[in-house]
Amino acid sequence: MTHKVFIFNSMMQKNVLFITDPIDSLEPGHDTSLGLMEAAIKHGDRVFVTTPKDFVINSDSHVGNIYAAVREVTSFVKQQHPTKNKRVSAPVTNGTVVNMTLNYPPGSSAGKNSIAAPVAVLQRQDDRSDWSTQQIATRLHPKICVLNGGEATLSTEDKIAIVTDFPDLCPPSMITANADKLIGFAEHMKYEGDQKLVLKATQSYGGNDVKIIQLTDVNWQQQIRDYTQEKNATKRPMIVAQKFLSDVKNGDMRIFYINGKPIAAVNRVPSHEETLANMAQGGIGIAVPLRNISPTTMAAVHQVVDWGKRQGIVIVGIDVIGQDRPYITELNPGSPTGLIEAQEQLGQDVCSEAWVAIKEAIHEHQIAHGNLLSLHWQFISELFQHPGSYLANVTALAQRWLITRFS
Repeated sequence: MTHKVFIFNSMMQKNVLFITDPIDSLEPGHDTSLGLMEAAIKHGDRVFVTTPKDFVINSDSHVGNIYAAVREVTSFVKQQHPTKNKRVSAPVTNGTVVNMTLNYPPGSSAGKNSIAAPVAVLQRQDDRSDWSTQQIATRLHPKICVLNGGEATLSTEDKIAIVTDFPDLCPPSMITANADKLIGFAEHMKYEGDQKLVLKATQSYGGNDVKIIQLTDVNWQQQIRDYTQEKNATKRPMIVAQKFLSDVKNGDMRIFYINGKPIAAVNRVPSHEETLANMAQGGIGIAVPLRNISPTTMAAVHQVVDWGKRQGIVIVGIDVIGQDRPYITELNPGSPTGLIEAQEQLGQDVCSEAWVAIKEAIHEHQIAHGNLLSLHWQFISELFQHPGSYLANVTALAQRWLITRFS
């Protein structure tokens, strides 16, 4: 059996790893993950990327039991968008694939042929229905901050959690794989005066698999049976049936929160005569200043965000339809888009603000797990960069450590 060699290098503690779809498939000027990567590099962090299929668990390995094949994103360059009349920031990778240790503490590695473990892993892949990736995320070294954590994403299914935990905030809904139950729910909605019903698969994203049932159609019941049969054939049978909200014509607003703080909001408006507001389905994203969002909406969203943070959901986008009577339709702990659109339209560095909030979450994780050496380097950096606020920050961090340890 190969023995692990423990190598520590404090200067490597700023590695961060993004789990995404293949980076070449991410759209510059739109994909939030790219905006966060660019912000991380601006803040002096080293950014690495991998995909779910590049994880390895090996009982006898010179790079550690859990590792991933990764590439480093070294910089971003401006280039013309291929279909839109604007210049966008595109990632540059060094092309070299290396192994990154993931079951060692941050800054340490299993040997000279592996990259030191990161301080944080950001799960940003679109399709999170492969639970094996989430299971692996729960088994990384505990000092590595996983955002959002494997246990958090396992226990917080995007569409289900809103219905089960916030029935007073979501539209009238039913979740089942039973066609007869869905038809019964639709009958009730029709009796209440509704003419449309929304069906969507629980494990889909980006507006995919959303079907609008016209309850005035002669064959609407058969449409529900056909949709149910189609989902049953995919081994992802659970379906959300939901009251159709006519206010969607005015937009489906996504409010981004990181570590409990509101960062930005984008109102996604359906294109002409469409009912889907998802930008992946042609919806147009319009940035909304946070001060313009009604107190009623923010109060409802805060309830979900506070609950999510207790579950370990640090990065989240909350989808809201309606202003006078806001309904929360989903929480998105995966890879919600919209931050780059907000940044472009508001003229402020929203992605950097988001990354600062992410770094705060990472530091809180380090405090909770006793990563004192990492905090030492943080203090030294703070002392040289902002000497006036050094003492105040040290005091605040110490207070948070005491609260975490003894609460």
